[in-house]
This record gives sequence, structure tokens and C-alpha cells, in this order.
Amino acid sequence: MNARDLAASVELFAPDDLELVEASARQDRARLDAERLSAEFRSPLHRNNLRRALKRAAAAEKRETAIETRDAGKRRPIVLTIYPGYLEIGLKGTRRRFTVAYDAVYALGARISAAQARLEKLEAKKARAKR
Repeated sequence: MNARDLAASVELFAPDDLELVEASARQDRARLDAERLSAEFRSPLHRNNLRRALKRAAAAEKRETAIETRDAGKRRPIVLTIYPGYLEIGLKGTRRRFTVAYDAVYALGARISAAQARLEKLEAKKARAKR
């Protein structure tokens, strides 16, 4: 049962009003889809914007860290590729990369710092209670 049959059976709208309501719903749906696509396109992580960032920053900085992790039975160093609005994290010798926005890195750091402060405060409280 489509919207027209449902509206006709319940008689929510007059027959001539039904066409206006359907047209309005189509326009609203198209506007919302356009807004969603526009927001996705404006994101710094959208593939077209990644290309623009690469063009703006002639050469992205690539750094190999001293930290190694195990992948497919091998120890591989972590490689960071630094772009203007985000960074890519991957393992040397693999094609897999993870893209992370700087604000997400900051938020994670803030959460970790807050958790450490809570633990230190709890340990200090326990130490005072033992005395």
C-alpha cells in the first residue's frame, strides 16, 4: 500500500490536496538529500576534499615512528602521514590506512587525561584513608 492509497482510505486529505502534499513531500525529500550530500562533500574527509588538501599541501609529511606493532606475523613500524586537516595512520609495508581528524585525536587525549586524573585522585583518597 503506497501513500496515496493510505491517504485515500483514511481520507486525511481531499483528492486535490493530496497531489500538493505529495509534491511538497518530494521537494522536502530532495532538499534533505541535497543538504546531506552537501554536508558530506564539505567534510574534510570526503575523497574530493582529500585531493584538494593534497594539492594545497604540495607534499604531505610522512613520518615513521619508533613504535612497532605486529601484523601478519611481522613487526612493522607505524607510519603517520600528516595532512592539513587530518592524519593517516598505517603500518609500513601495508596498504591499509586509517584517517583520523585532529579534533578526534584531541578529544581522545582529553578523555584519557581526565581518566588518569580520576585514578590519581582515587589513589590519593585511598592513601589518606589508610593513614
